Formats: sequence, C-alpha cells, structure tokens
Amino acid sequence: MSFIVDLENMLQQVMRTNMYRKKQTLEDDFGIWWNMPKYENQDFEAKKYAKNMITEIGLGNRSWPGPEKDVKYFVVLDNGKCVGFRHGMSESGKRRAKYAEFPVYDYIG
Repeated sequence: MSFIVDLENMLQQVMRTNMYRKKQTLEDDFGIWWNMPKYENQDFEAKKYAKNMITEIGLGNRSWPGPEKDVKYFVVLDNGKCVGFRHGMSESGKRRAKYAEFPVYDYIG
C-alpha cells in the first residue's frame, strides 16, 4: 500500500512541474509498464491507442468514467478515450493481483 501512496505523491509532484506539459502519446506514458517483462506478452485493449496524444491527466477516481473504484491514475486521449491504471486485489483479497490492468472507456467530461 505504501508503494501506491508513494506513486500518487510522485505523480502529483511531476504534474506540478513542467515535465508533464510536453506533448506525449499514451505509449510514452504507459510504455514504462507495458514494456516490463511480465507484461510483454499481455494484450491490452489500451495498446490500440498507443499513438494517440494525451490531452488530460487524472489522479485517483475523481472524474474516472469506469466502474472501478481503485484506479490510481488515468489519462484522457485526443480520441475521447480514457485509459486508466489499476492494480487491484487478488482473488484472496489479501494481496495485490499479479498483474495490473489498463481499462479503457469513453471519456465523459
């Protein structure tokens, strides 16, 4: 849990700086996760939008259009899609799932 809190704090700091004001694609941002060895052979719907530009960034569930309540980070793309990052609990509910998810929804903003 501490890792997630640290990640949220780090992302908030990054968003306050000029680092994140440059134009980025979804792949520029989410590629760090997708290129991890454990995800290399995973097929995510979000990868279809890898070349789309990010227009907005969100932290936490505020304004997240999907039903998931544990999305920690999401981006809105120039095509109106919203892609999130969530690392939910395992089936046992005692620890995090082995893989994170990258849900995609139409943005209602």
